[in-house]
Amino acid sequence: MQGKTASAALREVSLSLQLKGDNPTNADTILMTVVKFKKLAADVPSTSAVTNRAGNSPVARHAWKIADPAPGPNDFDEDYTANKPIVLLENSILDKDRIKLSVAIEPAGVPVRWAVIRDRRPAPDGDHTDVIALKDNSEAPTLGSNAEGLTNTLIADAVGSFHICPFVNCNDGTTFEFMAKDGTRIDREPFIMMNLVLVRVQGVTNDSKGQKANCSPFPAAGQTSANFGGFTTSSSGGGAWTGANSGWHADAKVDVIGGGKDGTRGLDKVFGGWIQHIFLNNIRADYNLPPPPPGRPGRSHKYAFISNLPDNTHYGQYHYIGAAEAALSAADAALCVKTGPVIDASPILDVSPFGGEGTGGDSAVGSTGFQGGTTGNHGGGYPAATPRPIGQRWQREMWDAPGIGCRRRHISAGGTLAHFRFNLGFRTDLCFWTNTDAKPDPTANGVANRLYVSVYTCTWTPDFEINFHATTGVGTIATPAKITVTKANSAPNGRAAPVDGLGLETRSPFALAWYAVDART
Repeated sequence: MQGKTASAALREVSLSLQLKGDNPTNADTILMTVVKFKKLAADVPSTSAVTNRAGNSPVARHAWKIADPAPGPNDFDEDYTANKPIVLLENSILDKDRIKLSVAIEPAGVPVRWAVIRDRRPAPDGDHTDVIALKDNSEAPTLGSNAEGLTNTLIADAVGSFHICPFVNCNDGTTFEFMAKDGTRIDREPFIMMNLVLVRVQGVTNDSKGQKANCSPFPAAGQTSANFGGFTTSSSGGGAWTGANSGWHADAKVDVIGGGKDGTRGLDKVFGGWIQHIFLNNIRADYNLPPPPPGRPGRSHKYAFISNLPDNTHYGQYHYIGAAEAALSAADAALCVKTGPVIDASPILDVSPFGGEGTGGDSAVGSTGFQGGTTGNHGGGYPAATPRPIGQRWQREMWDAPGIGCRRRHISAGGTLAHFRFNLGFRTDLCFWTNTDAKPDPTANGVANRLYVSVYTCTWTPDFEINFHATTGVGTIATPAKITVTKANSAPNGRAAPVDGLGLETRSPFALAWYAVDART
């Protein structure tokens, strides 16, 4: 039976059946309730910041909603075009911070149960048997509870196409009789449907490498305290970085498998790129001052991330000096700061300043190279996907070539250059996320673009050190240029793992905005 409007109360509609001419007391009577589902929502968590600072926490959750405020015909449709799915990544949800499901129903008090059902319709609608048979693939993602209620929770522990269905059980069981085992439709109890696609990202190869041949001091030979200019990890001469001429070239391939007849359902909502943070900042220059203190240089420039810069428009140019001091050069006076610096030693996101850094999507991607897509400030693109028997194979690259100049005298104390070291530590993860807007960047209406997984984790640590004779100024290299690299799967099985809990910083602030020099000591 189907009602025209929802009941005002439980069991307010009755139907009686009696045989003609029989005693009315022998009539059979049933009581019914006409129900209406609405406001079905999946509240999705976001990847949290590693360090709470600069207004980056808490990271807001995202809600995907249908039938809000009222249901329409598409809200009961298995078709993924009519009833657009929310697309998420397998293993993106921590058990301690699940997707929160909720629904409303009229009238109040109707007992509601929950089911998540794999799409087993025959081709081309349902999932390919090879998708269903993927290693460790579950029949459906796990609900938090089998009890009645208007709320539930869900984790993303399966791959393929699914229907999230709150339903009213009409036969005293706990199972939603949605379809036969072969996917054939049967008569169904009252329900509403949110479509869901869960995508697996599986590592294939990680060819990332440090390229010390691109690293050098300048000048490359014959360094003295009078001519030394600094250190670079690029062989390009200061511009036009590429994977070939940079000190770091991140490069990996992954298989991406969704739902449907060929494992590509949902892949248009999936994006990926390399996210990087700096965990070690040990760049310093030390200076001899007449007379030099015994055993050590007299003053130093120590590069640091400082949260109370006057502004973030002079990357690496602000110098904090003693309150009673003045810049030796009038040209430096405007960039000398005499208030105490607030130094931040926590890992900090390292990304080029495209705008909105560390706010979701590909705003956290890269340093240089491809930035995740072709919208907004994120030009370029990635190599075309390679079709696989199910799903696709994707390649993702990123390169970085940090360098820095070195002053030959202390900014406020003078002297001569005695020592310089360039030593930075970077962590670079190949990460993936989804966006219901099918755009790589953190669009205003997109859902889930702040929820990241990691497939590969790398560290790369360039190092170089040189000393200068206090009298002759001749340079002696103490640590020849090198890049120490580590590479690992983010999860033992080579699949994606939630970034939350891995220690990778994906949120603002970003390194350049807080980069300055502590020249007080």
